[in-house]
Amino acid sequence: MMIRTLLAAAVLASFTVVATDAEAKRVRSRSSGASDAPAAKKPKDDEDKVGARRLTKEDEDKLAARKPKSDSDSGSGPSVRFSSDRSASQPAAGPAAVIPMPAAAAAAPEDEAARKAAEEAKRKRAEELAVLQQKFDGAAAWMLNSLQGDTEITGNQLENMRNATFPSPLLNYKAAGMTVELLPRATVAGKEYIALRLAPKTGSAVTMYLDPATFFVMRTSAKVNTPEMGELDNSSEVSDYRDVAGIKVPFVIVNANSAQAVTIKLDKVEHNVPLDDAIFSAKLPRP
Repeated sequence: MMIRTLLAAAVLASFTVVATDAEAKRVRSRSSGASDAPAAKKPKDDEDKVGARRLTKEDEDKLAARKPKSDSDSGSGPSVRFSSDRSASQPAAGPAAVIPMPAAAAAAPEDEAARKAAEEAKRKRAEELAVLQQKFDGAAAWMLNSLQGDTEITGNQLENMRNATFPSPLLNYKAAGMTVELLPRATVAGKEYIALRLAPKTGSAVTMYLDPATFFVMRTSAKVNTPEMGELDNSSEVSDYRDVAGIKVPFVIVNANSAQAVTIKLDKVEHNVPLDDAIFSAKLPRP
């Protein structure tokens, strides 16, 4: 009799533990359903340890109803994972569509920078290898261009070369048939200059700008007609005057127009050095 009583008490205690645990689970489930964030599902192993029953199909449906919706459920479409190194972050839930990136779009920024650097180096090498020469023998003139070929200089450009006597057209302007007119003082880039207008018999009139303190020619401007681009406003600015055998010579010359600008820097200047007239001929082979 004593043994039956003990067994009945043990069985009753076992049912009481199971019922108490199940009731606690229902209380926790109700309290978690009232909050905004869904409660995390306890691992299956933990449930087995406390002797609770396994989840039924009805319990799984209830839990699924409380789970947050994925991107595909909300209508925003499946998450996307890119196949390049610069991929978007992949969400934890939802199907993933792999979209291969084109080779050009998938190139790393370092590769693009290297390509641009190589193109820039190639362009600079081409510029350094270009050789331009203007030759005038007193009658004919040529432009020798190592990249674009050689062309003969004619028309207005040739007339202007004939008028540009060395070292200055002011030296013998009367003998050359030029007229010189004193213009009102001009201000260029915030600096005031003495302005002279030289008008030759043929070719373009030239405006010369002289420094009022030194009377050095600092700038010239003229309109030049070219076969390729029509009329252009040409300007020439000189600087870095140095004394060479008692004569002031500018060592920097910048010739510019609306199409291009060319800077000439002299390393050395010598006066009255014997020169072979052949070097001024039109088609002398380049060194």
